[in-house]
Amino acid sequence: MKRILALLLGIMMILSGLNLQAAESTLEQRAERLNKLGVLKGDGKSYNLAGTLTRQEAATFIVRLLGAEKEILANKSKYATVPFQDVKSETDWAAPYIGYCTQKGIINGYTDNTFRPTAKLELQAFAKLLLVAMGYEYDKDFKWETTLTKAQDIKVVTADEIALAKGNAFTRGDVIRLLDRVLTMKNVQSEKEMFYNLLKNDGVTESTLAEVGLVRKVGQEKIEEVKELSPGRFSIRFSVVPKTFSAENMILVEETGRNLKVKSLKVTDLLNIYVVDTDQPAENVKYSIVIKDVIDRNNQFFQEYRRDFVALRKGSLESDFFRISQVKVLDKHTLEVEFTHPVGEVMTNHSLYTIRDESKVIAKDQELKVTLSGNDKVRVKMLNASYVADQLYSLTVAGSAQSKLGVRINSGKDDMLRFLGKQVEEAKFDVISIELIDKNKLRLTTNKPVSRKTAEQVFSYLLTDSSKTQIAINKASVLENVESEEQSIVLETARNLVEDRNYVLLINQLYTEGRTEEIIEKEYRFTTGTVNTSTYNLSTAEQMDPYTIEFTFDTPMDQRTATVANNYFIRRENGGKTIVPSAVYYDYESSRMFLYLAEPLREVNGADYILYAKTDIKGANGEQRKENAKITFGVTDPEVKKVGFEKVIYIGDNSIQILFDEPVAKAIPNLDIENYQVYDKNTKEDLYLLGVRYIDGHRLVLSAQKYDPQKTYELKVKEVLEYNGVTRISDLPAIEIEKGNLVQ
Repeated sequence: MKRILALLLGIMMILSGLNLQAAESTLEQRAERLNKLGVLKGDGKSYNLAGTLTRQEAATFIVRLLGAEKEILANKSKYATVPFQDVKSETDWAAPYIGYCTQKGIINGYTDNTFRPTAKLELQAFAKLLLVAMGYEYDKDFKWETTLTKAQDIKVVTADEIALAKGNAFTRGDVIRLLDRVLTMKNVQSEKEMFYNLLKNDGVTESTLAEVGLVRKVGQEKIEEVKELSPGRFSIRFSVVPKTFSAENMILVEETGRNLKVKSLKVTDLLNIYVVDTDQPAENVKYSIVIKDVIDRNNQFFQEYRRDFVALRKGSLESDFFRISQVKVLDKHTLEVEFTHPVGEVMTNHSLYTIRDESKVIAKDQELKVTLSGNDKVRVKMLNASYVADQLYSLTVAGSAQSKLGVRINSGKDDMLRFLGKQVEEAKFDVISIELIDKNKLRLTTNKPVSRKTAEQVFSYLLTDSSKTQIAINKASVLENVESEEQSIVLETARNLVEDRNYVLLINQLYTEGRTEEIIEKEYRFTTGTVNTSTYNLSTAEQMDPYTIEFTFDTPMDQRTATVANNYFIRRENGGKTIVPSAVYYDYESSRMFLYLAEPLREVNGADYILYAKTDIKGANGEQRKENAKITFGVTDPEVKKVGFEKVIYIGDNSIQILFDEPVAKAIPNLDIENYQVYDKNTKEDLYLLGVRYIDGHRLVLSAQKYDPQKTYELKVKEVLEYNGVTRISDLPAIEIEKGNLVQ
């Protein structure tokens, strides 16, 4: 029996020893974890776990637990001055730690004005330090005599540890056990786990917290949305709400490799949405927002949050160079592309355009239909694909594209603009109104520009009255309108129409510009209403010089009929010969018009002159007159106003635009390249010129060899022929060429 008892006792001793070894191993692991977190300092081999804890060591542990060590070491003079006679501010290493804990009300000295830094600390005293570090208020949430009770209630210590401490020394191993335990407990003031303080310690990151098991490592998480609120300000929406997150965790990387500086970061009331202020991003550029080492509110650690986004262009681009200005999505198939230069038929070549989503080409070449849309726009329609709402796309225009000014887009390099798709149904081509504008004139208005070829063929229409009697159409005219997508067609009938009567118009065939859509054999029933009696008048006329009369109408005019010289004539008020101008110039931007005369108009005995506008001239909306419009103006024999330069500017790497302050003729010498000289202002070395292009009365464009933007050039013009085709100016001074708005 004794042998059995001895055997059992031996087994118990062995098992007890194994449990003690396991406990010590666990304690070593805890010490190692606290070492990685910057709370326990050591060589990683021995932490003196059996040694006792001094008061100055306790202060040091608490400072590191609060993540305040960097703060006190950076401000030693602030914290090292202490009111204890046994702590020397200048020489004692623990002085700033003791000072910090004293100033924060964490630790106290003795009534004899000492701190006793090397005195041993027992469990109750260390528990008091931990409770205060966790946000509990001494003398309010607990008192000295209730310290261990409070600590046991919140599970900082156990009943067994309290009992064991009564007869045994409080060791560094016991300290490590308590420090490790409170790491996952919450500070009652911040409501965050205590381990978040450790991120302030040197070398401790969110990745460190994951490595030691304080947070769960789950890999990568995507940001749900990045939205640009204003230039340099973004909102970031997370699917998993971050708990620790600072500007230092975030970088914004431009596709060119440049980083944007993150200036500030704040959480909104929605908690999962943050607002970030950064340097102003470039427009039309892709960025990656990368947030490293993020911990969410479930203490899950994400090595990286990542999301790509694009800082889209906010408005139109203004540039003297030929570029894409802006893109508007009209419907799920169609873009309207605005350029910085006027464009012509060459820009309707579908091979110039490519549309991509974020991963692939979705339409190019014959999969696109391109039509002109005003002076500086085209419409690009995808024939076999459609846009998805809010998905990112890009439009690329090939570098071979040329504007009406003869300038290559983006100096011969492809130009690209990003945009978001829309799921808007396309409006079908249709007639949106029919109205009577005169006894024998109808105005049709369509919702899209029309093909003039079919729209002006009279057999495209069949008009009948209520008795089904056909009314012949003598003429169909398309009115110019570059400012609106709507277009008007005026039909002149063989007999007068009756007001407030019902009619039927059958459109046999009518196509949009570019023939992408059609109206075929469709009937429109309408009531004529009363005749629109609106008309137009000449509103001003003034002699500018002996060869030039400036005048205006009181309403926008049809560009084709208003610029025909034979539609005007001038007579002296008291009789005399009829003077027909040699040319008419219409300045569309200002609505001013100019008559140019082959012979000078001179003052004769103070008589006024009368300018007549014939009835062949139409208003922009089809207005006509039954008699000639006229206006009287005086002749004062003013001096001849010579044409001059308004501006000369580079509009491409090899293109120079000449803007004149008065219209010039489309004729030699203006079209002769030998008439122009461009040279380096300093060295006088010539820049080789290739050609000259007449754009309109105010504007010519020279093609030249590529210029050096570091140099200053001047232009010299030998002779300019004014718009009247008579007056020649040969004494224009040289002018410096401006470099312009070099948006590239």
